[in-house]
Amino acid sequence: MIANVRRRLRNWREVYGDLLLTLLTVLLLLMMFVVAPMQASENAFSGFGVILALIMIAGVLVLSGSFIASLLMLTAFLVNAFVAVSRLSGAHSAFHVHLVSGAWLTITLTLLWVVARAVFAQGRVTYHRIVGAVLLYMLVALAFVPLFVIVGSLASKPFSGLTIDDSAGLATTLIYFSCTTLTTLGYGDIAPLHPMARSLCNIESIIGQLYPAILIGRLVTLQLEHSRREEGEKRPHKVSQL
Repeated sequence: MIANVRRRLRNWREVYGDLLLTLLTVLLLLMMFVVAPMQASENAFSGFGVILALIMIAGVLVLSGSFIASLLMLTAFLVNAFVAVSRLSGAHSAFHVHLVSGAWLTITLTLLWVVARAVFAQGRVTYHRIVGAVLLYMLVALAFVPLFVIVGSLASKPFSGLTIDDSAGLATTLIYFSCTTLTTLGYGDIAPLHPMARSLCNIESIIGQLYPAILIGRLVTLQLEHSRREEGEKRPHKVSQL
């Protein structure tokens, strides 16, 4: 039975693998820039976020073919659900912040592994794989969000204009701060003060500068290798015709 499931997942991956990269990108963008800001003011969008998260877990299962990756994301999703239910009952604590941070770090690292394998695999570089490379860039920004929470929880006054507490607007504020750091737009309303916070910001900004150059180089190399392989497969056929 497991072998049949794996074979079916492999067939779906061959047919829909590239398309799933675009789908996951759209879902993540909705989670970061629509659901998270709306949840800061309205709890009604929590149900929409749950639906998006479940679709992402299913997409990761098909794209990776790995039950372990899907199980990690499902476990992290259940942790988020537990915290959400606890908050509805009026319970807010720093422990909840740590749980959510660990869950999102697990989700982000799992997605990074799955998407990177698909984007930088051998073969023709398609439009969907380029979109998947954009997804990797956004995942880097999302991966630093829980890291900022960890530093903010361990250090005193790590940031100016930002308090790490169990509030509805913390996620969207940290996403905003992480994106401005990754793209090196500069600091205004929020800035790092603690040495560890500044070190994290330095690492993220360096990645943000180097990633586009490394990405372009890798994708060009993959396309050239694919073109050469296709030419090599056609040459013997032409010789036999002569």
